[in-house]
Amino acid sequence: MPDWYRRPGHRPTDVPPQRLARSRRVDFTATRRAAARTRAAIPVGGLAQAGQVGDHGPEMPRSPRVPPAALVAGLLLAALIAVGQFTSGSLPSTSTRPTGGPPAKPTTPPDPPSPVVARIDVPGNPQRLAFGFGAVWVTNSNGTVSRIDPGSDRVVATIPLPRPGRRPEAIAIGAGMVWVAASTGMVWRIDPARNQVVGKVDTGRLLYKPISLAVQDDAVWVVCCANAAPGRHPDGKLIRIDPVGGRVAARIAVRGDPFAVAADPQSVWVATAQGPAERVDRVANRVAAVIPAGGPLGGTQAVAVGHGGVWLADPGDSVVLRIDPATNRTVARIPVAGAHHLAMDEAGVWAVSGYEAALVQVDPASNRLVATVPVRYLRDLKGLTAGAGSVWATTGTTVTRIDPARVTRHGDETG
Repeated sequence: MPDWYRRPGHRPTDVPPQRLARSRRVDFTATRRAAARTRAAIPVGGLAQAGQVGDHGPEMPRSPRVPPAALVAGLLLAALIAVGQFTSGSLPSTSTRPTGGPPAKPTTPPDPPSPVVARIDVPGNPQRLAFGFGAVWVTNSNGTVSRIDPGSDRVVATIPLPRPGRRPEAIAIGAGMVWVAASTGMVWRIDPARNQVVGKVDTGRLLYKPISLAVQDDAVWVVCCANAAPGRHPDGKLIRIDPVGGRVAARIAVRGDPFAVAADPQSVWVATAQGPAERVDRVANRVAAVIPAGGPLGGTQAVAVGHGGVWLADPGDSVVLRIDPATNRTVARIPVAGAHHLAMDEAGVWAVSGYEAALVQVDPASNRLVATVPVRYLRDLKGLTAGAGSVWATTGTTVTRIDPARVTRHGDETG
């Protein structure tokens, strides 16, 4: 091999062009002479007659020619055999397409109709609600009370509260008036016939939140000051007002820190921060019974009376409790996550699930949840009431009207 090819690191592409050209030269004269000698040494007809050697080298055996028609027939036969294997059931089929027509299209169940039938804009930042005299009454943070007509779903009157103490904290209906309590200690009377403030009752002290009102024909009940410092109100945190005389008729000391109050013709019921419900004798103006109700994690923060029971909402233990007023015993505990706010209508008890921001309905006959208004319909809920065949809630800057007939019933979900 030439030195230029053996040199370490040398690549074949480095061969000088003139040498590469000389290396590719072929001696055709010598090749022709060798072929002539080979032909001379082979007898005529020897290997050629045997079919092994021809003029162009060894002869390969030839395959028999297949007519084109036979070839096409064979291909068709192979195709039929393959189709028969797939249609004979020897291989499983993954097709779910029904025979005899186009494939069925998947159907999505339609969304149920929205239970919200109206959203009413209320100026002044709406807070608490009450229903009476054929209207919805709303307290606003700007010191006004709005009246909503259920027939038109419009605010038909805005009633300003006199100074001082214009910010209302609680509202209730009864004794022919709309009653509104303010933290300054004033309880205002609004005449629904004139949509005007026609009087006030001075409770003689500041009312610290939470504040709650309940009204019967012969008494207006006010509770307050659950979060006040101990000993600030030794004479009692439950105040009784004479609606006719317009004065404080009694101050009643309750044992717990009151959050809410409700009344029926026989008794007054107070929900306390410690959990137990306190039953007040409205004739003797004193606590007649303390009923263990709330659980170890929280206290009862809302109370309502109706459907043969006293109902309390305990957000800490996430339950709505039912007390039998005939026995002063808790007879049912209905799970409602973060339960607060209660309202009554003809069909049952409505409560707000604070953790889920949903509205739920309790059936008094079974003490079970039977309906839910999903969270997407309720935001920033601050108040709840029922009337005119609807449930009303303050949500943000609006009052939302809910039709119970459109609420999703448990067991009737469509998807």
